[in-house]
Amino acid sequence: MARHIGLDAHSTSCRLAVVGVMGKRLGCQVVETHAKRLVDLVKTIPRPRHLCFEEGTHSAWLYEILSRHVDQLVVTGIRQSRGPKDDERDAFDLADKLRTNSIETRVYKDLGSYGKQGPLARVYAMQVRDSVRVQTGSRHCTGHGQ
Repeated sequence: MARHIGLDAHSTSCRLAVVGVMGKRLGCQVVETHAKRLVDLVKTIPRPRHLCFEEGTHSAWLYEILSRHVDQLVVTGIRQSRGPKDDERDAFDLADKLRTNSIETRVYKDLGSYGKQGPLARVYAMQVRDSVRVQTGSRHCTGHGQ
């Protein structure tokens, strides 16, 4: 039985809601906005897994870390908010819209944009270490020569 997951993401926490094929609410959980915790939680949901979240600050990062752990991943445009904010309702709404194929706007995400940053960050860190080593070594050698 397929599971449809709605993810309402924020900078410190995410609300993840799961809906079954017939629309039954199967569960809702809050998880820290942390890659390992999100992946671990998604992996506990039986396959096939279909996931939907809104475009936003974390959407490219979320797409990168979650895409290989679900069978379908949809990023949708931001909807106009009506009434008071309710993360649980929003997460279940995203899951149900995915289940009924009624998502109006889909946003394309390119896999790999965050994956390229890891090697670049390592090269930068190596350059900083080498620069500090050379500067420290130069001063050290100069100090001993005097």
